[in-house]
Amino acid sequence: GNHIKHHISGHFTCKSSDIIYLIRCKHDCDNGWYVGETSQPLHIRLNGHRHDTQHANCSKPVSEHFSSQGHSEDDMVVNILEGPIRDTTLRRAIEQKFADKFDTHQHGLNRDKGYMSHYVIDNTNP
Repeated sequence: GNHIKHHISGHFTCKSSDIIYLIRCKHDCDNGWYVGETSQPLHIRLNGHRHDTQHANCSKPVSEHFSSQGHSEDDMVVNILEGPIRDTTLRRAIEQKFADKFDTHQHGLNRDKGYMSHYVIDNTNP
């Protein structure tokens, strides 16, 4: 698995919004990590991932992984990495920094490098 450490500070619940989150596969799949961001409460965003997984939506990498052989939406382990970040542009830029930190583009479930990848953020070190 991935052995990168990240200290999470703050108090978060499934109702937290304007956040960056990490989904990991509890089977320790090397490619089973996904970094996402949402303005919605986390539980609503996760319902979207679960719905896609139950319907085996293979156009989306998270649902493709968790609907594969021997997997289900119950195998998702979710952590909030940072928040609240109300500014969407900044939240998406920090999401990219975490995707780079956890290498989820090369060895994970993040597919689109996104239009934020060219942003440079100062004073932010996830």
